[in-house]
Amino acid sequence: MSDFSFYLVTDPHYFDESFGRSGSAYEARSRTDQKCVAETPAILDAGFAQIAADRETRVILIPGDLVYRGEYQSHVGFRKRLYRLQEAGKKIYLITARHDYAENPCEFIGDRMVPVAGMERSDLRDFYREFGFDDAIAEHRESMSYVAQLAPGLRLLALNCDGDCKDFKGLWPEQLDWAVAQIQAAHAAGADHCDDPLPVAAVLGSDGSDR
Repeated sequence: MSDFSFYLVTDPHYFDESFGRSGSAYEARSRTDQKCVAETPAILDAGFAQIAADRETRVILIPGDLVYRGEYQSHVGFRKRLYRLQEAGKKIYLITARHDYAENPCEFIGDRMVPVAGMERSDLRDFYREFGFDDAIAEHRESMSYVAQLAPGLRLLALNCDGDCKDFKGLWPEQLDWAVAQIQAAHAAGADHCDDPLPVAAVLGSDGSDR
């Protein structure tokens, strides 16, 4: 396998610029939350501009927590930025995570947290289907996990570990069995074509971690 490089963009927590983000309610949130929520549009635009300008690295991996608290409009704004990266020649593979579906989504106006429309978990796969899911060579639909071929000799195992979407965060036994089978299939495919097994890159999401 030739040299391969990629960008790993973790936990963007994008909060759309159309939402209120000032006042005492926002300041109270900021005292217990380290994320620069109000600044995420500017931060992402600056970071993505640097990535787009890099003509050597084509692949971008994003392991979930794409938006702040599952706001539908935040997903619209985030996906718009992904389309810009696609237009710049980038290939994006992502999975979603716990912050990406409705978790009391709101905006901040004065001293109030005002509810806004949220994204349902069942809608996430199709909403982001152009960023990994449509290219999957294997998929575990129940967990929204998949395998994709990143390059000759390199596969991506993208694992969503939302668990039961309530109390349990992690991989269910059936999902883990599927993942192990995919790793074995990757090694078998590599063994058929070269002396070394086919490498596998794994991305874990849902709890905001990556490996």
